[in-house]
Parts: sequence; structure tokens; C-alpha cells
Amino acid sequence: MNRRDYPYAPGARLQSPEPGGRDRLIEGASTDMDPLLDHRAAKGMTLLGLRGVGKTAVLHRLWRAASDKGIRTAKFEARARILTPA
Repeated sequence: MNRRDYPYAPGARLQSPEPGGRDRLIEGASTDMDPLLDHRAAKGMTLLGLRGVGKTAVLHRLWRAASDKGIRTAKFEARARILTPA
């Protein structure tokens, strides 16, 4: 793919226009939410990757999938804090 057309360039709070080959990941994670509907434990998931590869875009789609299933979600953002010795 041409770099100019690549939709996953780093950009703060920009949504990627499409999942870009992540359909199976999103579908699998959405299916893994189903036990929650029966008040059972669900599988956990960790998204790892370099900045700009689409982790947040995937999370937004998973939040939407959870909401569509009637699962309540919470969204928060953790910020790093650098401690310096006194």
C-alpha cells in the first residue's frame, strides 16, 4: 500500500476509516463478550502495539459492540506520571 493512502498514521484522537484487516479480531472479541450476558466470566484481552497502529480504533469498535449487546462499559484514560527523586 502506498504510504500516502495508509489510513493508520499516528494521529491523536483520529478514527481510522475502517478496521483494516481487524474484522476477525473484533468479531472474536465481540463473541467473547457473550458469557457476560449470562452473568459468567468472560475472557480478558490486552491490546499491544506501537503508537498509531489502531489499538484505540479497535477499542472504540469493541465498546460499540458491547453497547449493542446491552453490556455496560466504563471508559477512562490513564496518564503516565514521571517521578523524580527528591
